Amino acid sequence: MVENAVRRGNRNLVIALTTVVPESTASDRVVHQQEFKQKLRMRYNCIHSSNPDVTKCMVLNHFFTTKDVTAGHLVSLNDRRITTLIGFSTVWDERNGILVYKPLDLRYRSMELTYVPNPTNHSIVLRVLYDSIADTALVPHVRRSTVGIAGSGNVTYGDINGRELQLPVLTYPYRRAFLRHAHSSYNLMNDGCRPHRIGTTFNPTEEEWDALFEYCKVTSPECSDSDFIAVRNMSTDVDV
Repeated sequence: MVENAVRRGNRNLVIALTTVVPESTASDRVVHQQEFKQKLRMRYNCIHSSNPDVTKCMVLNHFFTTKDVTAGHLVSLNDRRITTLIGFSTVWDERNGILVYKPLDLRYRSMELTYVPNPTNHSIVLRVLYDSIADTALVPHVRRSTVGIAGSGNVTYGDINGRELQLPVLTYPYRRAFLRHAHSSYNLMNDGCRPHRIGTTFNPTEEEWDALFEYCKVTSPECSDSDFIAVRNMSTDVDV
């Protein structure tokens, strides 16, 4: 039965990866991105009650000028052919995004940080993977005192390692999409020679990955088990 499920999932994976998808024009992407950002602002309560021109970063829990906050895709536009395997039809689904300060989205897309679901308290936790960025400050700079981090100076990536996404009660992004990115990011880290001592502070064993995939399968049941098995065996595109 498991072999049949894997076979079905792999067949669906091949279909997804070989299906030609039309490219949208730049103007289409701009319109979609604006709509996508507004949906995320509403879904995650990131609109300031008295100033609509600022947007809350869901990691730093602080309001920035809206242009400095990215509506980041969990599954990227370049990787959108596999969205049906994760369980949604379009990358513009608001559950395929979070709102974060711009430099955080860049590090996510380069797979230098990732987000891992926590089965114990149902949170989603940011994990920094590489030592070279642990002491690197976010740019543009953010003062630690501004976002409630102890000490003086500017916020570094090490400061936010282990920080939870700020989510409204019972409102989640696609946890399967997060887990797919996390699994690929840790595999890339483990297979590389770039120093990653900070990443080993949370480096799941195969048994822990199994438990995480089972958790996301149960709590985020958007697609069939066979598809999700296939997705686990995929790597995400590095989008720098």
